[in-house]
Amino acid sequence: MNKTDTVTMNHSESIGMIKTSSVIGDSQVFITGKLTEFIEGDVHSEVKQERNEISRKEMNFSTEENFTSHTKSSIHMNSGEKGHNH
Repeated sequence: MNKTDTVTMNHSESIGMIKTSSVIGDSQVFITGKLTEFIEGDVHSEVKQERNEISRKEMNFSTEENFTSHTKSSIHMNSGEKGHNH
């Protein structure tokens, strides 16, 4: 069974407490404009297989406290530019 929702202008959704979405197959979101998220609590993301984040321009990470990264093997940092050791 298929369900299609089409909105030609604006669509708003407000949830009072918890919103849960379960997808048995694949899930995709296509955004042709800007995506902005305002999250007042923690964000927890768990992936059982590979995770890829790709940007055609810059990627910026900013924190007011610590940035921690853990791995059981090695970290590979690759760049198209020649490295500079300071």
